[in-house]
Amino acid sequence: MEQLREYRRGRYGLRIPLFFIRRHIGFSDESTLSPREEKELFKDSEAAVTVIKDLGKSSSRLSGLLDEEIFVAESLSFLTSRITGSAPQPIRELSPQDLYYDESNLACSTEEERRSITVREYHVHLTRPAFLWTLRSLASFLINMPPSPASRDFPEADTPEIFLRAFRKSCHSPHDKVLGFRSSGQPSTPPDYVACTLQDSSRLNADMLRNQCEGSDPSDLIAMSDSPARIFNIIKTWPFTDFGGEVIAVINSSKLIRMGVLFNRTTTLASHLGLSPRKTDPKRLSYANENYWVAYRWIPAECIERYLTISDLRKICEERGIGA
Repeated sequence: MEQLREYRRGRYGLRIPLFFIRRHIGFSDESTLSPREEKELFKDSEAAVTVIKDLGKSSSRLSGLLDEEIFVAESLSFLTSRITGSAPQPIRELSPQDLYYDESNLACSTEEERRSITVREYHVHLTRPAFLWTLRSLASFLINMPPSPASRDFPEADTPEIFLRAFRKSCHSPHDKVLGFRSSGQPSTPPDYVACTLQDSSRLNADMLRNQCEGSDPSDLIAMSDSPARIFNIIKTWPFTDFGGEVIAVINSSKLIRMGVLFNRTTTLASHLGLSPRKTDPKRLSYANENYWVAYRWIPAECIERYLTISDLRKICEERGIGA
């Protein structure tokens, strides 16, 4: 039996262990190992696999916590700017390369590396409650502030009062009921302190929109819809095991504007960027349609009015004669 251990470079100086075990189902007749030695050899190898798997899980968990920490810090800055009316100076924007830095622990043992990850994770957990409480407090204050004369208008003339978003654990955009929805491009998707609509944002480009509609890479955008029929069509593609629980978020468009969230229809953005939803156009953008909206970077928990089950949404549609 032979064990091979390798690493790929992870964010924040973390190493993500990769490994495989090459097993020989039996030993040759010439084997000098006793049955007991053979058993111990297998046992030691299985223990090593468990240690490496646990290390990988710990590294991934810490990486996710540090991603969230950056997201919360940038969001605190953004909400403070919205409340005070002044953009902080200067703002250093992170690039994806900034997240990959080296540490001098390449020669440390597995146990030392595990201990280091545990300590770093504990430090994050010490500050996390205070940061999240401050963020939620600022968000609640901003939502309840009287609108100023310079308040943003709706980005489209027929912007609906609510949007729907169907989600499940395997969705790219992280979700929890404290932060809401974050774009999968985090933590290197910075807030936009200037634009009033996503269409006007300097951060929007054709590659970003095409990736959201057609690609599979991490995105700076989060999908929403104003059509229950579209939501049901999305859910049809899910495995049956993902149907349970409250998997549909009801999002208030007025609160998105209060929170400075940039959003538009995909067809509006496609037209603005010179892309076309028409099937005969060589620059066609697949899947863009009138009912498909996208928000940039974040849908805060304060903008989510409630969560529905699939049965809840079906019942509401039946009561109101929607989609009959």
